[in-house]
Amino acid sequence: MIESFVDLTYRGLALGRRIQLTAVRPSTAFVELATPMPVGTQVAIVTDDGLALDATVTWIHEQVTGSDRVPGMVIAPALAA
Repeated sequence: MIESFVDLTYRGLALGRRIQLTAVRPSTAFVELATPMPVGTQVAIVTDDGLALDATVTWIHEQVTGSDRVPGMVIAPALAA
């Protein structure tokens, strides 16, 4: 699986810098974030290489005591048709 670090913003406000992006697939990826945004939220991502893209939150996993899953959200890039 591909892993990377990205900067994440919401409407120009930084949600985090060097956030781990995991489980990268052709249409989705998982962003490890302690406080995930709600499903349907539009976020902007900038990679270490300077590639900027918009994405939509499609699924979240909130932090749960005793859980072995990392909190975060699944995002899908907004691709032009």
